[in-house]
Amino acid sequence: MRFNTLNRIILIVKLMIQTMMRFGYWKCLKISKKKIPGCLLLKKSIKKGYFIFFGWIRINRIYISIYHDVIVTDNTSRTNKYHMALCIFVGVDNRNYTRIFAQALLSDEISASYTWVLEQLLEANNGITPTIIISDADTGLDVALKTLLPHIKHIHCIFYIHQNLDCHMQSFLGENYCNFLFKFYSARNSLNETLFEIRWN
Repeated sequence: MRFNTLNRIILIVKLMIQTMMRFGYWKCLKISKKKIPGCLLLKKSIKKGYFIFFGWIRINRIYISIYHDVIVTDNTSRTNKYHMALCIFVGVDNRNYTRIFAQALLSDEISASYTWVLEQLLEANNGITPTIIISDADTGLDVALKTLLPHIKHIHCIFYIHQNLDCHMQSFLGENYCNFLFKFYSARNSLNETLFEIRWN
């Protein structure tokens, strides 16, 4: 990823957090519309006087309209003062540069919040959907994708799969864990479905 692109999103997020710390959520949106170029959207839901949901999103319509075939998404979970999730959607352009398609700040990580984000992405791209989305095993995003975009290919990142294997299988398998990992990656690296089924079984 080029430094100027990464530096720009860091500055944008810092500005959003600083504004929220100083003025609160709703004032933040009004100031952001004036200070930050791009698409800013907000959805709020109030039930019986209680604050339910806050979401902010900025979308680069040019990049997502051209390079939307494969999208990678991940988030940093509640590492700021307001404990909000920063959700990033990225892809690769024709020069092999990483491009940020969208970034969103969410007050929670439930399926309804991810559904809202995906709806904004679809609206920004005139309803054109990606072919593949790569993510971690976030249950909220999984449900949102199955509900809103059931026809696309959703792939879990191998890094997070490996983390889950270490967490849940290592103690269970004990000294057989290394042999299990070898066979697992052998199956994963299969070049066709037939070979995968042979190695998996």
